[in-house]
Amino acid sequence: MSTSHTPYRTPKSVRRGALPVEGAPILGTPDYLAPELLLGKPHDCMVDWWALGVCLFEFLTGVPPFNDETPQLVFQNILNRGQFECRH
Repeated sequence: MSTSHTPYRTPKSVRRGALPVEGAPILGTPDYLAPELLLGKPHDCMVDWWALGVCLFEFLTGVPPFNDETPQLVFQNILNRGQFECRH
């Protein structure tokens, strides 16, 4: 059995390596970013569950849950209305 090489690269979102630099710009679609990312706090796979929940909400209603006219207003909505306590 031989291994094959593909021309595809690993997406940056799943690469392992150096931690993000503080003050670096946030990349991503504003509507799907978890509060931890916006605040620059340490995060884990729970941010992916957050994004999935936002997607499901949007699929069901047709509108993202924190929708607003500008990305900055979306960020404020996430930070003001998106704080939920998750108990594992």
